Amino acid sequence: MTVTFSDGLNSQTLKTTGGGHYALVVRSGWRGIVRPSLSGYYFLPDFATLGPVQRDVVQDFILSPLHAGPLRKVSPMMATR
Repeated sequence: MTVTFSDGLNSQTLKTTGGGHYALVVRSGWRGIVRPSLSGYYFLPDFATLGPVQRDVVQDFILSPLHAGPLRKVSPMMATR
């Protein structure tokens, strides 16, 4: 699974851990969109708008197969410098 961070000018895509965790250090005041992606799955919400980031932020996404099935929580951490 990947998570893409975009501030409108730059974007960065990270692979998550096997448990769906991710972390990215951003500058204080960063604002942008965070969007998870995994083929064959959808996420709720499909993206999150964050910022301005002033401290650590936790943004969870719920992942579900495109066919009916159980939901799984994805737990990230984002830290500022």
